[in-house]
Amino acid sequence: MRLPPLLLALLALPAWAAPDLHLYVDGKAVPATLSMTGGVQQLTHHLAKGSHQIRISDTGNSCGTSFGPDEAQPLPFGTAQPMDNCAGSNSFALKVMLAGDYQFSFDPQTPQPESAARHQDECL
Repeated sequence: MRLPPLLLALLALPAWAAPDLHLYVDGKAVPATLSMTGGVQQLTHHLAKGSHQIRISDTGNSCGTSFGPDEAQPLPFGTAQPMDNCAGSNSFALKVMLAGDYQFSFDPQTPQPESAARHQDECL
């Protein structure tokens, strides 16, 4: 069986896959990955007392997969915040009063993806 040249060319292209997303804390990626597919995703990360810059992005900080506020703003605990998917390096400011494990939620399926942070003790 002989395949048409266009079909051969299409078969030779690498399959497109959605990039892995990471929670970035103070400009450093948390090792756990998030995805553009599926529903609400959660991950837990330890934070020290102090102010932290929070955003969600792929490694290239690409438009379409770079989630954060339109402009720098606080991220209140326990409240989902709408995010721009082309936020670039804009981050939420999260003020942590008590060091510990914090749970972050991300829902890529909403028209404006949302993120929320909670202290792990609040989740029990």
